[in-house]
Amino acid sequence: MRKFLLFLFVTTVLPGMLLYHYRNRIYLWDMVARVRVDGTRIASFYPRLSDATSARVYINASNDIYVERTGFASDRLILQKGMPAPADPGKEIRCWAKSFCLASADTVPVSAPQYDAHAAMSSRTVEWMDAEHRSWKVQLY
Repeated sequence: MRKFLLFLFVTTVLPGMLLYHYRNRIYLWDMVARVRVDGTRIASFYPRLSDATSARVYINASNDIYVERTGFASDRLILQKGMPAPADPGKEIRCWAKSFCLASADTVPVSAPQYDAHAAMSSRTVEWMDAEHRSWKVQLY
């Protein structure tokens, strides 16, 4: 019985406590998020090789988003609550198996953006303007 209780603790309770403690550092891939750039939907769920532009959206417990994108100048962006514009996280975020990412801190330290992105965040949508003046809209489900 002791071995079973130890096994139960190690496999469920301990990981649950770690996930709860690091909930703002863990970004999970949002497979159903829709990404639009200037009103045009771009591939966000397993893009084909022929797709020139694509984006993969990750979200954490406090609805901060991390976007990996191809076909654009800056290929990695993070937008957290209270930020005026998305910024490049540098090496502060590492991803594994394209399904989850782990940040180095609860609030990822980034350099100050050089432009005003007019970022707006809610529980369902995130909107901003990038440095090339493209309008981005991410719908979360």
